Amino acid sequence: MRQGALAVLVAVALTGAVHFGMQVNTSGNITLTKPAAAAARASHPLEVKPAASSLALPRSVPTQLTIPSVGITTPLATVGRNPDGSVHVPDDEHMAGWYQGSPTPGEIGPSIIVGHLDGAYDTGVFWNLNKVQVGDTIQITRSDGQTHTFTVNDVEQVSRDNFPTNKVYGNISYAGLRLITCGGTFNTSTREYSLNTVVFATLTK
Repeated sequence: MRQGALAVLVAVALTGAVHFGMQVNTSGNITLTKPAAAAARASHPLEVKPAASSLALPRSVPTQLTIPSVGITTPLATVGRNPDGSVHVPDDEHMAGWYQGSPTPGEIGPSIIVGHLDGAYDTGVFWNLNKVQVGDTIQITRSDGQTHTFTVNDVEQVSRDNFPTNKVYGNISYAGLRLITCGGTFNTSTREYSLNTVVFATLTK
């Protein structure tokens, strides 16, 4: 996506859900918006804890993502948080990133992968993400050398102002995958997109 374009909302499971916005700034980092930033730092909001289940793959960091139906193949960076609490995203718009505070793909819970829609002068790794359809498959190769298949069960274009936080980031009792990028129209004044594209998938092989 364009620098300054990605918007993601995260739910935090404490006594309830703390909602806050994140957006990519010009340095390629996702930063928390105020006033929720202080509460977010205090509660470690970016840690997505998997639900308990006996049906899970062992933890193994993902290294590559492929979506054959739309021609997406990308190495996966591992992204975390900066000292200020922001999430660092890949500087290269042609590479997606797995957020290390979420389960690895195949573990129980929502594994989160983000990528750019476009860059300043070129399309990004997730340019074709909005063309993914229910039933399409996603292959994830992990550092253990195994490749596993996830099947898409939902694709949504969601408003930044009404982001389905719990659906995307909430705990689940199966191995799920969420791919997130920008969508909708680009506002040249704010340098932000109006929507997010979210792909929901489930481990099937």
